[in-house]
This record gives sequence, C-alpha cells and structure tokens, in this order.
Amino acid sequence: MIGFSSIWFIFILNMKCSFGVDWKNDEQCGISFTERIIGGNMASAGKYPWLARLGYKTKIKGRYTFLCGGALINKKFVITAAHCLEKDIEIVRLGETAITCASSKCDDPKVQQVPVKKSHKHSEFSKITGFADIALLELRHPVKFSDWVRPLCLIDNELVKLYEKVIAAGFGMENYITRERPDGLKELVLEIIPGSECKLRFPKSDFSSKNYICAGGKKGEDTCNGDSGGPLMQVHNFDRGPRMYLVGIISFGSVKCGVGVPGIFTSIHFHWDWIMRIVLK
Repeated sequence: MIGFSSIWFIFILNMKCSFGVDWKNDEQCGISFTERIIGGNMASAGKYPWLARLGYKTKIKGRYTFLCGGALINKKFVITAAHCLEKDIEIVRLGETAITCASSKCDDPKVQQVPVKKSHKHSEFSKITGFADIALLELRHPVKFSDWVRPLCLIDNELVKLYEKVIAAGFGMENYITRERPDGLKELVLEIIPGSECKLRFPKSDFSSKNYICAGGKKGEDTCNGDSGGPLMQVHNFDRGPRMYLVGIISFGSVKCGVGVPGIFTSIHFHWDWIMRIVLK
C-alpha cells in the first residue's frame, strides 16, 4: 500500500444496524475505535477490526504465507477476491495489527485464527477481464467479536458515486521493486473516477458493467501486492449514526504499483444477490 492521506472517523457504539429484506447486520458492524491518521503513518490499532489476512499453507507444518486480505462480514464469513483462491487458503487471521507472526499460534491475545471450512468462488470469475472477482470464505467455527474483531456493515444500495472518497486498507507491499512490506496495517483514501479512464489502461475489461469500480490514479498512491481481496469502504449515516460500509473488493491494477494507474475494485452492490445466496443459505 503506497501513499496515505489523513481522515477523521467518529463512530457511535450503542447503535443497531439493520437494512434490507433478508440481510441483517450485526449491531457491532462498522464500528471502530480511531484517532487521526497522518499521511504515511500506520492505521491505529483497532481502526479496521474486520480486516482479515488469508493464510496459505507452506512446506513447513504450522507456518503460513499471507498473500491476500479480506473483510469479516459476520461471525462465519469473510469476503475476498476470487483470484485469491488460486492457492489453497487454510486459515483466516483476524485482529492482527502487526505482521510478525507466521506460525500456527500467535502470542497476541487480540488475534483470532480460524480454519477455513469451505471456499466459495464466483462461477463467472474471469482471470482475463477481472469480472466477478469475488469470493466468500466460510469459517469452520464462529469468531468471537471484540474491540479488535468485528464485522464490516453491508447494505444493498449502490453507495459509490463519482468523485466521492473511499478508503482502502491492507497489509500489502509498500514498494513493488524492493517488495518491502509495512510492519502492520495501512490505509489509503482514494477518489472514484469514471470507468472510461480505467478502460484506457485496461482495454480487456468492459467498464460499462457495474461490476467494476474505478478509483485512484495519483502517482505514489495505490494498493499493491498483498492488498488483494481487502475492502473498499465508505462511511455512511443512515439515520443511526455514522458507520463504515463495504462497497468494493480490491481486485487488480498495474503490476507496477503507485505509478499513477487507477485501481480496479469489484462492486458489492452488483453481486449482492450472489453474496446473499451463499451467506443466507
């Protein structure tokens, strides 16, 4: 994750979040304990308690490599990108603010590590165009909500509008040349831009489809390797106080991160019915 901006978030703790016909958000969704973030600094501990790191098995038993991110949406499901399922994901790690632990157990009591029961990849996912780059991970047992682990809110509304600000967060690389990674979670504020600007950079993808959200494009500010599958978020106040909502999934962009090419994100609203079929079955 390259380049970061300042932003204030205020969240109210004693609210209930319930929208849509079938989906009901947990009352703790989208709530975070925050402080102001100055450009280039790490996200404060607990700011994004729905952030997940996806652990892939290695040749060493009990050790994992973490190649993608995701977001917790309820006690049993994490949402991520379909292309993150090209290798077998064994565990999901939640509540982590530093990335120094790779073993099967972490000393940090805030961290919860849950095995993956089943992976659900969208059947229409295309590696060529990036269409339907979305997947769900069903956890073997429910997580326990805490100040460090709680879900992100969902709503069946098309929240994203042109030139509005959105927030991406992840543990990805800071430099694609040196492959340097931060010690912990970072955040980035992006602006939604027209799909026509992304079409110039990614001609194989059809940006007339509302599957895609196009954002960013400033030199030195970008998502990068390891951020894939992580959340694109917005703060909204639906008469119950401000909460953070999931609007997209980090999908793809330039191989050379931070060179001024926009990032592409998969729309949650466009795939709402698919998400609900799996989560509510």
